[in-house]
Amino acid sequence: LRIMAAGHSLSMAAVGGGSKRSKRIHVVGDPLEQAVLGGTGFCLVGNNIVAPVPDSAAIDAKKVLTILHRFAFSSKLKRMTTLVSEEGGQGTLWALSKGAPETIKELLDSDSIPPDFDDAAFHHMSRGRRVLAMAYRKVGTTRDLQAVKDEGRDRVEREFTFAGFLVLDCPLKPESKPVMTELKKSGHAVVMITGDALLTAAEVARQVGIMKRGGKQV
Repeated sequence: LRIMAAGHSLSMAAVGGGSKRSKRIHVVGDPLEQAVLGGTGFCLVGNNIVAPVPDSAAIDAKKVLTILHRFAFSSKLKRMTTLVSEEGGQGTLWALSKGAPETIKELLDSDSIPPDFDDAAFHHMSRGRRVLAMAYRKVGTTRDLQAVKDEGRDRVEREFTFAGFLVLDCPLKPESKPVMTELKKSGHAVVMITGDALLTAAEVARQVGIMKRGGKQV
C-alpha cells in the first residue's frame, strides 16, 4: 500500500483563469499513477504529501506519507524509487521501488523471491497487461536522509523485500482495431513502437490485428 500510494511522480498544479479565485488545484502526472493512487484510499494533499481520503473504508491503519526524495524513473534502469517517511512511524525512512519485474528481481533479497515470480509476471504480460514489481526496505531514519541520498541510488536499491505485483489492465479503445484494419486495407504498413514489455506489446499487437498468434506480422 505504501508503494502504490507514495511511489509516483505526481504533483499538484493550479489551473484555470488568471485570478487566484478562479484557479483550481489539480493533480497532474501519469494517468496510470493517478488511477493507482485513487485505488489506494489515499489522495495527494500537497506536493509530496499523501493522506488518507476522508471517510475511506480502506485500511484502518493508514497514515500520512511524505515523499522526501525521488530517484526518478529511468527508461534505462526501468524503475523508480522514492524515499518516504510515515506519520507515527518513529522516523523510519522507507525506500519504495517499482519497475519492470526482471529489473526489480535483480535487486531483491534472494529469500524474498517467490518460486513463481517469473510465471506470475509472464502470465499477466501475455494477456496484454502492464506488470510492475514492487519492493521496499527500511534504509534508516529521517535523520539519515541526506546520508542516504549521498550514497546514491545504487546503494539504496538493493536487498529489497518483494511486496507483490501491480497489474494494470488498459483496455483498447473500441476504434483501435477498425482503424488498424482500414490502414492495412489502404496499403499502409502498421508497426508498434512501445516501451512496454515484449509480451505485453505482442498481445496488444495481436488484439488490434498487427500480429497473428505465433508472432507473425500481418
